[in-house]
Amino acid sequence: MRQVTIALLSMLAACATAGENGRDAVMSRAASDLGCPAQGIQVLQLGDRMFGARGCGKKATYVTNRCWSGDYEGCKATLDSGPSRE
Repeated sequence: MRQVTIALLSMLAACATAGENGRDAVMSRAASDLGCPAQGIQVLQLGDRMFGARGCGKKATYVTNRCWSGDYEGCKATLDSGPSRE
């Protein structure tokens, strides 16, 4: 039972890290795409690999890859739709 608990906690930690890394990748990419400083961008996780970003009166959605695999240097955000005005 203890091994199962440890395995579940490890998986939850990996998911949280993937979300954080994905969010960082989106924020960096959105700053460029939206023409807005990173501090002015809000990022919301919409699904496992899908994120929304808003800032400076614009919004866009992004898909991330490799953020959950442990290859965080390979974590990239790709523009899915937008940018458009809010």
